[in-house]
Amino acid sequence: MKEAASNRFEVTRRIPIASINAITKGKGEDKSVELIFHLINDYDYRFKASGLKNTIVEVIRRIILRMVQLELKPKFLSIYEVDKANLKEWATKKEDAAKKFFKRPEKKYLISHYKYEGFNL
Repeated sequence: MKEAASNRFEVTRRIPIASINAITKGKGEDKSVELIFHLINDYDYRFKASGLKNTIVEVIRRIILRMVQLELKPKFLSIYEVDKANLKEWATKKEDAAKKFFKRPEKKYLISHYKYEGFNL
């Protein structure tokens, strides 16, 4: 979303939640307000979430868990946390996705990996 005239927001891109397979967030609310939604076979969505970063990550994680319980598509979600304010170097651009080159932070930045295969209610 981006802010339009008179404090309204307009949708710039619609992303099915089932296509999110990883999230990268900057470490610390005071240092970085950026988030990246890493998508399956598509370019990423990088945005600012000032003060809501951790809440957004938790909500997405819970929605994906519920989708798995309902036997919908997602099977895992990886969450990365990097110690930088600008996350540009970890975002897959349109040109990268077209070449099947998908960026993710290194494993040392992985803070959570939720694998939902074989999940029982």
